[in-house]
Amino acid sequence: MKNVPTWDDVVKARTVLAKTNYEYWVHHNLFSFGWWILVVACIITAGIWWKLVDKKRIFEVMGFGLIIAAIASLLDELGAQNMLWGYPNMILPLVPPLVSVNYFAFPTIYSLIYQYCPRWKTFVCAMVIMSAVFSFLTEPLLIWLRLYELNNWKSIYSFPIYILIGICVKAIVDQLIQIRGAKTT
Repeated sequence: MKNVPTWDDVVKARTVLAKTNYEYWVHHNLFSFGWWILVVACIITAGIWWKLVDKKRIFEVMGFGLIIAAIASLLDELGAQNMLWGYPNMILPLVPPLVSVNYFAFPTIYSLIYQYCPRWKTFVCAMVIMSAVFSFLTEPLLIWLRLYELNNWKSIYSFPIYILIGICVKAIVDQLIQIRGAKTT
């Protein structure tokens, strides 16, 4: 078993990756055109969300968005670690680095759909449309801008996943609201 890596080997590899990623970020990302696009996208999506969110339902809608952010980050981590996709540009030298999408764009768009489409039929229709836009317009645009690259993945694979994420999170949040309602009455 001489070729089996040890924990020390993993730590050394992570140390090299962190240093390499940081050096790449400083010399190729920080203050680049792509970096500014990501920063502006974060600011704009946060502003849009704040302007449009129903302040009376802010905890519910925000909770929905935070669950979306957690799932998006987990799936992004799995995909990036398994070399399915990558990010040549990033706001911060993180792995995976797509903070603007995972913590701003996805939660904003999903939570606003959740807010404005309370009925399942309209929600699912909105999820299908959003998924098509993300998969077939946004992903190719991000690839063209060199903010995203596909390694062992195709945008068509993302299409059902985007829909499923929204449906699963809506089912969870709706169930939690029902439980809360049952306890207060």
